[in-house]
Amino acid sequence: MKVIFRSYTDTDYQAFMQMVIKLYNEDPEGDKITEEKINATIKEAKDHPCKVSIKIFMMGHSYAGYAILVYFWSNEYGGDVLHIDELYVEKEFRKRGIATDFLESLVTGEAVALQLQTTKANQRAEKFYRQQGFRALENNHLFKRI
Repeated sequence: MKVIFRSYTDTDYQAFMQMVIKLYNEDPEGDKITEEKINATIKEAKDHPCKVSIKIFMMGHSYAGYAILVYFWSNEYGGDVLHIDELYVEKEFRKRGIATDFLESLVTGEAVALQLQTTKANQRAEKFYRQQGFRALENNHLFKRI
């Protein structure tokens, strides 16, 4: 059965919420997730689809995963950089090439580069992304909460 990658709709709310919580339970390093944060992400994606999008992965009638994508312009790279904020595949659908197929689907878009981050503890994810061609940047990325 082929996986379908489609945009989030309101009918996905409960399944999306559950998958996000599963991701943060499996990889708890970093900030805690809340229902308010998830709702704010959904609202931002609805209000600003050129900036944020939520993709739902379907295998038949089953939810197989999701991704949250954030677009931003980079002068340095000369175009849109697509930041993969979150990518999650349900346990029962892992090792089927779903994440690989999803990443390949992003290459055919308008972005000039893909960017993501992993937590230090999630070595499995980092290994997977490196196998997909992702590399650490020369530049240090700094972050300040405001």
